[in-house]
Amino acid sequence: MEWTYTLADAIQLIIPWACMLLLSVVLLAYSVLYSHFREPSYLSGLFISLAAFIYVFCEAMVVVLGWTDYYFIAPYFHRIGQLTSLWFTPALMYFALTSWKLNTFLNKIISLLGYLALGVAGIVTLTAFILPDSFISSMVDHTRVVLSPGDFGRGTLGSLYGFRDIFFGSYIVFFSIIAISRLIRGPRDSKLVFVLSGLLFVVWGALDDMLFYQIGRNFFFNSIRFSRVSVGLTLMVFLFLTALLNEFLKTQHELEETYSQLKKSEEKYKILSEGTDQAIFSLSRDLMFDSYNQQAEQLFSLFHHHNKPLGEILRLQTPESSHILADTLEEKIQSIKDNAQTSFQSIVKDPRTGEPQEYQFQFNPIPGDRGEYIGRASAMVASRLSGYVEYEKLKLNIDNYILVIDDVSTRLTHALPRYFDAAEVMHIKMGLQEMIINAIEHGNLGINFEEKSMALEKGNYRELIRQRQNLSPYKEKMVNIEYILTSTHVKYLITDQGEGFDCNHTLTHLKKKVDDEMLPHGRGIAMTQIIFDKVTYNKKGNKVLLEKNLH
Repeated sequence: MEWTYTLADAIQLIIPWACMLLLSVVLLAYSVLYSHFREPSYLSGLFISLAAFIYVFCEAMVVVLGWTDYYFIAPYFHRIGQLTSLWFTPALMYFALTSWKLNTFLNKIISLLGYLALGVAGIVTLTAFILPDSFISSMVDHTRVVLSPGDFGRGTLGSLYGFRDIFFGSYIVFFSIIAISRLIRGPRDSKLVFVLSGLLFVVWGALDDMLFYQIGRNFFFNSIRFSRVSVGLTLMVFLFLTALLNEFLKTQHELEETYSQLKKSEEKYKILSEGTDQAIFSLSRDLMFDSYNQQAEQLFSLFHHHNKPLGEILRLQTPESSHILADTLEEKIQSIKDNAQTSFQSIVKDPRTGEPQEYQFQFNPIPGDRGEYIGRASAMVASRLSGYVEYEKLKLNIDNYILVIDDVSTRLTHALPRYFDAAEVMHIKMGLQEMIINAIEHGNLGINFEEKSMALEKGNYRELIRQRQNLSPYKEKMVNIEYILTSTHVKYLITDQGEGFDCNHTLTHLKKKVDDEMLPHGRGIAMTQIIFDKVTYNKKGNKVLLEKNLH
């Protein structure tokens, strides 16, 4: 039979190659998107596009081989192309899982259907090549009427081909039902409209091509022979990509708005943080400075110490004479790491004058699992009420916990600024802290000088303190503090429930030992004697009276 080339023949040749070109663009787009964002939805789109590309390529080869008289090779491409639809079904299930937020039950059903489709595709593919006549024969031509040489080489369809149609169609119906129900019952999702439109084109193409293979004519454009499924798949893949890109652009727009709001919040935070006299900073899990305002940068000399953790910087800032700060600093740092709201006082050298100044620190964990903290530090100032205190008398009983010393010493000195200047108040507070910690450590907890030296050397001093705090009879003991302030003097009487000590002998012995061995502790009482006008121990050594006169 001689054939005359017509415009319809040119269309049959051009359409599959044009579809392949468009599908190549889609494959490239999905590849770029997935390589950049690693989103599973882009990977599922890539699988669907690849299956569509293979199908269209095989259809193009069938047409070309028919027109070039190599139609005896065409049945192999015909078979591969028709098998591709089976591999298309698991990709479609994967697309549903990765692109839609479904409930747990539906996710399980779709996952099972996806694995089933994968298994069926493998079995049918293997059978189609072992027993070709059961699917598409490579020896017997299709018996239906053909419209052009491009239809030559299509083999006779077997029973397995009909099973393929039913299996593929049931998956398309299931996928469509899920999409429609989500569109009707779920929240507004514009990408479902694109997905359903794409499926409509595939169903149209499949039904019209099946009609031709069964009765030799098409319902749509019967005078023009071309692969309706190729066009339908191409349109579907483009619409699927459009749906994902539409969601991507929407997400990008939301991210840009969020970023814009964050920038505004950051600017507001910067204005607020720089406009305060507080040092505001954030710390990482290991207490390294992440961000800070100008006040924090100046207070901690972060220009020189930005690579040091907070604890090390505070140790550098601690005056050499303040042993209580050195002894309790680890407790304070650990309280931050315990991930609870923490506050304490510490002395920091003024960045302008170099003189020690007391600061109130407050730390709050940042919500999340990264273990970060927001910190604030502000110089402690006397309350306005302290200026009205003319006379005060107070009695406290405290437990043997190191961290309470800050609060106790602050309370026992808050009214002093009426009669003493700031430097004297700070020194009185430091001396008071030394005596309270001595009452706790050496008095109630019974830790002698040698035990403390050995524990500090081994680095387990904090463990020793905690062990004694929870051990009888030490844990039942209290420290009693009596305080009186008048217009002429301030007095503190500190009493512990320990065994006491020989004050004169111990002080003489300690001074020589500390000086000879250059120990980092043991100078607290000597420093206190310098700060106060009078330091008097009772005979037992478990009670000390500190007196400071107003000069």
